[in-house]
Amino acid sequence: MATTQTLPLTRAQSRDIDRVAIQEFGFSSLVLMENAASGAARFLQSRYLADGGILIVCGAGNNGGDGLVMARHLYNAGLPVAVLLMAAGGGRLCYECQANWQIVKKTRLSHRTLSPNTSPIAFSHQWDEAVESAVSEVGPITWVVDAVLGTGANGPLRHPVDMLVRKMQTIPAAQRMALDLPTGWDCDRGPSGADVFRATITYTFVAPKISFQHPSACEYLGEIIVGEIGIPPEVLAKCMA
Repeated sequence: MATTQTLPLTRAQSRDIDRVAIQEFGFSSLVLMENAASGAARFLQSRYLADGGILIVCGAGNNGGDGLVMARHLYNAGLPVAVLLMAAGGGRLCYECQANWQIVKKTRLSHRTLSPNTSPIAFSHQWDEAVESAVSEVGPITWVVDAVLGTGANGPLRHPVDMLVRKMQTIPAAQRMALDLPTGWDCDRGPSGADVFRATITYTFVAPKISFQHPSACEYLGEIIVGEIGIPPEVLAKCMA
């Protein structure tokens, strides 16, 4: 489930690992996502104390797809989990995120969308209503999982992602988990602006990222867990050469 891997990766190297695994070794991107997110789900399950609901907040890209897969595995295990997807009606999703969103919509897993095309006031109301509905279905939220932006993001957060991060922080959760890295944390440089998700646990894929050496890493990343995604060592060797 989790391994000790000390070699830090840059954004470019993280991208290359996916590219080489898919294009040269024949992996499916959906298989890599399944491997990564199912490991994250098993980790959270190992820490879960049956003390409330799990809220997974997803973006429209691969990080959001990871969150959807994670939610499905937790749901299959019988845990109280709810998903909030920030994309109008499920549109404008990357291929992997769209594929997993279609699966989630066919289940009874609590799921709702947040439209990014709204004013700050309207978005705030959307969030409050969605969280209230989630609580009514899965109970008080004691885990918040950040699956909004991953290693490909850079630069300060813009509306409504900046507001989304602030909203996630207002939930009095016992634990806040980031998938791969916290939203607002640059893979290469660290904090990208004023709004950064403050995780108590960061479940990162393949290896730590180079920015985890930043002086403020502990403040934003919390405990760091490195999870496997099922790729052979030859992929890493080729990308790190």
